[in-house]
Amino acid sequence: MFENFASEPFESNRLLLSYNPMMSIALSSDLLTKIGDKRRRFNDDCLNLKKSILDLGKVFNAKIEDEDYYKSLI
Repeated sequence: MFENFASEPFESNRLLLSYNPMMSIALSSDLLTKIGDKRRRFNDDCLNLKKSILDLGKVFNAKIEDEDYYKSLI
């Protein structure tokens, strides 16, 4: 599922359909960190996916123009 989030283009990414995309991105990144720490076999994959998801978060963050909406996400 994380691979789908990381590989989809920004415009059609399902992760951004959540009520709070920033929270979803943060929780996904945290979960990938925990999986990578517990299962060394997946550590590199988790790190790469985490980087991709955080990059998606940067793109989403840059597109937020309404300051009140941004504050509500944080």
